[in-house]
Amino acid sequence: MHRAHVRRLAAVAVSALAVAGVGANFPATGSTASRLAPSYVSTAEVTPHTVKLTISPPAHPKGLAGYQIFKRHGATSPRSVESHKPRTKPDKTYTGNTAHAVTVKIHGLMTMTPYNFVVYGFDRHGRYAGTRTAAVDLVTDGLHVPGESLYLPHGTSGDVTIDRSGRRHAIALVKGSPTSRSEDETLVYATRAKGATRWHVHASKGQFADSGHGLVSLQTSTNGKRIAVLMNLCSGIYTAQTSIASRTMPAPKLLRHSDDCSATDDDAVVAKGWSQLPNGEAVIAANANDGGSAQVLTGTPGGSFIATDLPSGAQMSVRGISRDPRTGDVVIVGADASATVTWTRTPSGSWTGPATVPTVPTGDSVESLTTYGGRVYLGFIGNTAYRKETGATGTLLLTTRSPSGSWSQRMKLPDTTRHDDHLLLAVDPTTGRLHAAWTREKDSCQLTCGGLHSETRVGKIWNHAERLTHWYGDVAAGFAFTPSGHRVLAYVRS
Repeated sequence: MHRAHVRRLAAVAVSALAVAGVGANFPATGSTASRLAPSYVSTAEVTPHTVKLTISPPAHPKGLAGYQIFKRHGATSPRSVESHKPRTKPDKTYTGNTAHAVTVKIHGLMTMTPYNFVVYGFDRHGRYAGTRTAAVDLVTDGLHVPGESLYLPHGTSGDVTIDRSGRRHAIALVKGSPTSRSEDETLVYATRAKGATRWHVHASKGQFADSGHGLVSLQTSTNGKRIAVLMNLCSGIYTAQTSIASRTMPAPKLLRHSDDCSATDDDAVVAKGWSQLPNGEAVIAANANDGGSAQVLTGTPGGSFIATDLPSGAQMSVRGISRDPRTGDVVIVGADASATVTWTRTPSGSWTGPATVPTVPTGDSVESLTTYGGRVYLGFIGNTAYRKETGATGTLLLTTRSPSGSWSQRMKLPDTTRHDDHLLLAVDPTTGRLHAAWTREKDSCQLTCGGLHSETRVGKIWNHAERLTHWYGDVAAGFAFTPSGHRVLAYVRS
């Protein structure tokens, strides 16, 4: 899916701190146990699902029998754990008396959660002294697919999909080649068969200049036999496709060369998304002539495409595209200085429009588009009229076009705030439920309220929003749905 250009967050991947605490329930100062608290605890190494803690012994380790380590969710640890040993089983126990620092490894962590590790020293009688803690934030940049055991390090853009057999497919542009950490990027394709526990990861041939979080979209053909990728990078538009059962993706073919990231290239053609067509072709929605003309490019992924101007598309800018899996209609949303509009391609191949969307005020930014069952769902940021009506700014809004063609009154997505951005909408084709995901960026509570959020509409009722991750640099990359209706949401962390 398309990722809006997001600012690089000056994130510190790991923060370690030491806090000492001695509780009233511990032996009195001067006893053997009271002198067994570690002198320092720090992080030695952090990976997406493990962390190594280096524990320095007390100044006088005589009488030390070992350490017990407990992990606690959250960026800070409750004061009680500093003075009261938890009743739960420790996550790690180190037994031994040493005058040197020891390093222990904790497994099974989740990248979506910050942790606070509490280390207790104990003597041979099991008596505990004060504690030392280490706060660890697993801020690992790349493409993450929670619940699917997939993490592609240093991925800057990506997508995920699930085919009819339940096989998982993921794609990402990964900064650096498999053997180096250069600024160039490699296309990495990952697959996992239904019921398998391991992913197969393949790096396609070729290197691409730094895309600056360009568009990377992965889609299956309408007959389910092929899978294809579209990329819009600084250097141009690329496509590739392969068999649905293949574990490799061929090198993408350059479709249109441009210098999209250069302010001097007025002829750049910029892809904003695509949809698959029943005849094995695909249609790409694009902006040409520095955004001054709305176009579609139609052709075979990995092959040639033909460009066609959309009706009355001059001075229009395309924002998104979606194909209705039930009706076969393809809808494109665009805008000019005065209005937001849509074009519709019927299964016969003819385009109609542009038709004005009356419920999106001039100046509001369209974020996401999805279609299903003759309905068109359009998500946007309410910057103008909504601000005048409510006094709020930056609120995520939704408007819906019915099968008859009428647009609903715009509504605020429940549980969203003016700190939310990067909206992504998708409909589960099995259940018909509408899913929304967005990122909350709020400086005053980066770890306690920021991060990736999601909510689902069942019928006319929205479920309460879930906070999926804690990091405010997480942006939804793509939704995917199993044949049974299970949702998978991939995101890119930066």
